[in-house]
Amino acid sequence: MTVNTKALGERIKAARNRMEIGQEKLASLAVVEPSRISNLESGNERPSLAVLCSISKALSVRNDELLCDSVLKSGRVFRWEIMDTLKDCSANEQRQLLYILKWYKATLRMDEDYTEAIKLLERKKWNGKKERGKEAADAGGEERDGKTDQDSQNQGGHDSGNAG
Repeated sequence: MTVNTKALGERIKAARNRMEIGQEKLASLAVVEPSRISNLESGNERPSLAVLCSISKALSVRNDELLCDSVLKSGRVFRWEIMDTLKDCSANEQRQLLYILKWYKATLRMDEDYTEAIKLLERKKWNGKKERGKEAADAGGEERDGKTDQDSQNQGGHDSGNAG
């Protein structure tokens, strides 16, 4: 598995900023050189497993949360991103954003339900067309130009009767 060092560095920096600490403080907590934190955050260095574990412990995050471009993002990372987005919002803005978020969540779920319902209706419609075609064939012949074979025979009989 390859690690995107630039994305890793951005996540280390974001986690450090959430804790409101500088690079030197993180380096002290993780017991690494401050220059290493700088190199990691800028994506210029790939950390060893030991350094990654030390940094994640200092930041109170799991390793997979820092490596989340290599593994799926956890719910915890998303919650932090949401909280980070809301931290400078007023109470009124937060309330409005919560309303929008709830509305959008409901809309997404309705879209999924509607998509399934439409697929089901399309299957029933297709099956219904096949059934109607079978019933028409059983009832008296194939349709051509909107007329059955029986319609053509009846018209032919009337035409010959009128001609003579």
